[in-house]
Amino acid sequence: MLKRVYAPLEDRDGVRVLVDRLWLCGKPRNTLALDKWCWRVVPSPKLRRHYHQQKMSHAVFTTRSELRCQSDKFK
Repeated sequence: MLKRVYAPLEDRDGVRVLVDRLWLCGKPRNTLALDKWCWRVVPSPKLRRHYHQQKMSHAVFTTRSELRCQSDKFK
């Protein structure tokens, strides 16, 4: 299940993982019911910038993001 980080904790929630490069401004870690923070698996700032500036298609963005996650530095 995908939820916003600000959504309240529910019994049916599984493992709660924040997948973002930056921590939430003004939110102490102990105030969020998170099990893990995966900041390294998100697209690089350059990749995100190119996608948002429409310099690449969604398909190219997705492929490059997946290749980045499969690279040696994430294993």
